[in-house]
Amino acid sequence: EQVNDSARGSGLSFAAAVRADLFASDGTDEAMMITEQLDACDSLDSCVGTVMYDYEFFSSDNSLASAILKYIAERSREELEKDFELRNFEGSTKTTNESKITFTGSSSPLNPLKLNGNDVKREANGDFSFESELKVGKNEFSFEHKGKTYKYTVTYEIKILESITPTKSMEVPGGSSITVTATALKGSDVTASLGGTKVKLKQQSDFVQDENGTKLDENSDFAVYSGKISIPASTSKVQSLGRIKVYASFNGLSATMSGASVSVSAVIPTPDPTPTQPDTTEHPSTDKPSDTTDGGTSGNVDFDPSKMITPYAYAGVAGRSKMCEITSLCETMPANVVDDCVPYSSPLPAGTFDYISSEYTYGGSKYYRLASGRNILASKTKLIAQGYNLPQNKVSVVSSSSNSDATTIKFGFTWKVPFNVAVKNQSYIPSSQASGGSLYAVTAFNGKYVDITFSHSGNVVGKVNVSGSKIVSAAQWITDSKAKTLTLRLTLKTPGRFYGYSVGYTSDGCLTLKIKAKPASSLSGSVIMIDAGHGGNDSGAICAYNPNSSKKYEKQINLLLAQKIKAKLEARGATVIMTRSNDTYVSLDARANMGRTKNPDMFIAVHCDSSESASPMGTTAYYYQAYSFPLASAVHKRIVSAYKSSIYSGAGSAILNKIDRGTNMYPFRVTRIEECPAVLIEYGFVSNISECKLLWSDSVQEKLAQATVDGIADYIASN
Repeated sequence: EQVNDSARGSGLSFAAAVRADLFASDGTDEAMMITEQLDACDSLDSCVGTVMYDYEFFSSDNSLASAILKYIAERSREELEKDFELRNFEGSTKTTNESKITFTGSSSPLNPLKLNGNDVKREANGDFSFESELKVGKNEFSFEHKGKTYKYTVTYEIKILESITPTKSMEVPGGSSITVTATALKGSDVTASLGGTKVKLKQQSDFVQDENGTKLDENSDFAVYSGKISIPASTSKVQSLGRIKVYASFNGLSATMSGASVSVSAVIPTPDPTPTQPDTTEHPSTDKPSDTTDGGTSGNVDFDPSKMITPYAYAGVAGRSKMCEITSLCETMPANVVDDCVPYSSPLPAGTFDYISSEYTYGGSKYYRLASGRNILASKTKLIAQGYNLPQNKVSVVSSSSNSDATTIKFGFTWKVPFNVAVKNQSYIPSSQASGGSLYAVTAFNGKYVDITFSHSGNVVGKVNVSGSKIVSAAQWITDSKAKTLTLRLTLKTPGRFYGYSVGYTSDGCLTLKIKAKPASSLSGSVIMIDAGHGGNDSGAICAYNPNSSKKYEKQINLLLAQKIKAKLEARGATVIMTRSNDTYVSLDARANMGRTKNPDMFIAVHCDSSESASPMGTTAYYYQAYSFPLASAVHKRIVSAYKSSIYSGAGSAILNKIDRGTNMYPFRVTRIEECPAVLIEYGFVSNISECKLLWSDSVQEKLAQATVDGIADYIASN
């Protein structure tokens, strides 16, 4: 500053000189001193620059010169200011049942990082992620960096049986089953027992555990074992079955854990719906399906929604019963399932009424078993403790029509009965061959029919007209007098070609069903929803590699990828709807609701995978509905191809064989929609430092985005 003042007073300029070669060849202190001097010179009005000595020093391979040149280019001291940090370790002590521990963190690349006296392999920016073998008992780890020592103690305890579920007390309906899962050492013999029933639990090869896709990876010492225990029939009284017990044995060692206390709920009496007064309309046959396809007329009937009855007022039927009204869209499970999502058990819309045949609790939540044979979450309903019994429902076909977008059918009811929509004649692979042991995994979509089954119903008036439909070739009514149901069977024009449906009550009081036609023959004209996973205070997984201090979370990679996919889709004529376009929090329910209400042709959720281990890598596609499989498979194949032919080009088989993690069924919240094919893509592992570095790369993101777009185009062309 004194020189600057003198120069200014004399009307002169000056250049500062620095002998960088006189400093030590590494270390952040020296680099900080030099870069701070560069900043100081920049702030002086008479200083025209800084002369650095000498050329050979700056052209040599040393970390100090590299740090100074990097600072000159980027004007950032981020790497110089880095200190040692472990991102996946809280506190200084940890107990684990795994034989390996992963250390993931960051450090200044200008200073050595040692672990127990040995150099740690790091990325150029100082980030690191590696596994270390553990011995039984206490393991001491001492990191040294920038003159400081960081000590950690990891205790390895051999444990055969790590955890089991369920653990919360429950009261479940008779005739159902409970899924018991246990995390135990690989190769263990695991069984579960309840109330005198004993089942062997099977080891699952790949078991997704939560909405974020967290799973036990292939390098874990443990595996997830699962099996189902059947529950005896309900009686007039609650039956106690005792506690679930799980037994595990391995190489002569054994362990036992107790789980939930289980009771069987009592039956709640429900009435048989009284038939409505007979009318002159011809009823569908109970012996075989009746063809109701109308080639020329609409078959419309008059319907007055004001005459629909409810259990809130007497409707001419004796007696009162425990009932409920659905208050918001409510997912359902078949009566024999208490703890799983089932693709062919469709949601019920608000306004639906049904009798409650029993109640149960699972996972701390209360459920109702309905007389229609479905289980629902009680919090989605309004309890009608003394509802008036209702007559058997009559279904009126109010109207039916088709256009280029959909085949639409409007129904009128005596009362708003429960119903189910399911694709039929679909084949599923054995659970033993499916990832995670799923009962609903497929290798192709080959559904032939769409069945709409109305409960508590026995009479229909009007005809369904499917002439002109692009998706449906025929309509038939099927009655089941024993089950008291009416089923409208819609035959698909081409088996295996189905694009979703929407159903709900409209302002005219009708239940309106829309079967979506094929939206477009190319990307141009298609409407695609892109869901960038996580966001806002939901960061997703922490990245093993951070390009800089502002880039460290999965949510950021997801958004960057989603934006690139959007740009490429729009360039080819598609309309793109984003669930989020910036770093904001959007709940899973809100994302799914966008998929239901904004009428996209397909829904693609963009995510990255993660594991507690540093080594897993590769990409996975997930679907829920069988008719979402073709989209998931098409996109997955393109992404795998991009990795093998370009991103990992030249890699050995050890890498290439890990890329394809499959197209798997799993009930992620955002894929559990019916309105269109919906898939979730895990593009790679951010817990693997090498793959995470690739996922941050702009050029790799471009390739993955292009592969996604090409996969969508393949799906449209072949479906």
